Amino acid sequence: MVAAFLGGFGNGSDTAFTNFERRDREMQIKLANQKRHDILYGTKEEQQAQLEQKVAAATALSAAAPTEASS
Repeated sequence: MVAAFLGGFGNGSDTAFTNFERRDREMQIKLANQKRHDILYGTKEEQQAQLEQKVAAATALSAAAPTEASS
């Protein structure tokens, strides 16, 4: 009975689980880093919206500013 229980070791079954754990942990770290980046800098959609707002504001300012006529 003990030999049947220990028979799984040495054939790679114990390393498959640790590889799964490693991949799972890497995915958890990747997701945590992405969340941290999104909190600090915003998502790509938020960054694009901010860029569009800045462009619109700059366009409105340049259109509203009086231009000097060269003489």
